[in-house]
Amino acid sequence: MSKLFKRLMSLMLLLALCLPLAAFGEAEATASPEPAEASVTADPTVFEFLKAAKQNVSMYYTALKIPGFDHPVYAFTDNEGETQFRVYGRLNKKRGMYEATVNAGNAEQPAFTVTVTGEKPIKDKWEVFAKAKVVKLDDTTLLAGYRKTSKPGVMYFTNLFRQKEYRILGRLDNIENAYYPAVYAKPKPGSLAIDISRDVDRFKLEGEKYYKVPSDLRGGFAIAVFITTSDGFRLSIMTDKPPVDRTMLK
Repeated sequence: MSKLFKRLMSLMLLLALCLPLAAFGEAEATASPEPAEASVTADPTVFEFLKAAKQNVSMYYTALKIPGFDHPVYAFTDNEGETQFRVYGRLNKKRGMYEATVNAGNAEQPAFTVTVTGEKPIKDKWEVFAKAKVVKLDDTTLLAGYRKTSKPGVMYFTNLFRQKEYRILGRLDNIENAYYPAVYAKPKPGSLAIDISRDVDRFKLEGEKYYKVPSDLRGGFAIAVFITTSDGFRLSIMTDKPPVDRTMLK
């Protein structure tokens, strides 16, 4: 009987020692709840640049690559011959095209700044886009390397990829003649004048072969166009496409 009593006492002592440890472990678990998720709210008063779907970009806009700026800037020529700028994004939960300015500071070494000026999305109406009138080509306006077509004012050159690039000579009221993209033998409404001095970058040189279009250029390549910046400088800017790098062609 004494042996049984001793065994019971030993078992009770062992249980007494384990209980505080179990209780302590449970208290620790209760004292360490899961951390709450952090909530971050974007400031709705700050413009958020977004990628524009094709259907959200007017066919009369030209997408530009402004040096030093990460997002495309859309532009068109208005009825006064001035360049209007647009950017796509969201402000105060409203998504769309917004008015913007593009300043250069100077013409020699421009330092571009893009500023969103619109407070709500804008949809430009047909009436705002410039409609240049066709001007017939002559010996002074049909430049070396281009050929006439049967359509008045329309000329073209064949580029490195054996593609024809068309230009049309047009005039806006009280503004000097310029070369524009041709659409149905007319200057494209709202289009920016093309800097044809840069077309030579894609001329096939004498004795040079034609090249295959690289995969990154199959969706189009950059050309040079003229803009008038918001602070009054007329500059040549590349469109928002990959540039043709002659040294990389095969």
